[in-house]
Amino acid sequence: MIVMKFGGTSVADATAMHNVAKIVGENIHRKPIVVISAIAHGTNLLESIGFSAAEGNREKAFEFIFSFIEKHRKIVHEGISSQQNREKLLEKISMSEKKLYELSEGVF
Repeated sequence: MIVMKFGGTSVADATAMHNVAKIVGENIHRKPIVVISAIAHGTNLLESIGFSAAEGNREKAFEFIFSFIEKHRKIVHEGISSQQNREKLLEKISMSEKKLYELSEGVF
């Protein structure tokens, strides 16, 4: 068994994610436990959402939410070839987007 952790630039876009999948695949015989943390700049965007909401800056918080969500949508559109899987992931992203807006509204 091996624990493999990826985050930041190693999962920044669809190309990077495919590279991660290749690395994991090459180590499948080691029975990996794979941990994926935030995409590049993801943590910073989440912090910016929180800080903007805490300051009452709805417009800025919503801009950060849009940027955060669009990064994820772009990865899905560029990296997932199966339309069915792409639609499922985009639905989950939309649900997360809704939750981010709701959390921000609660902080305002």
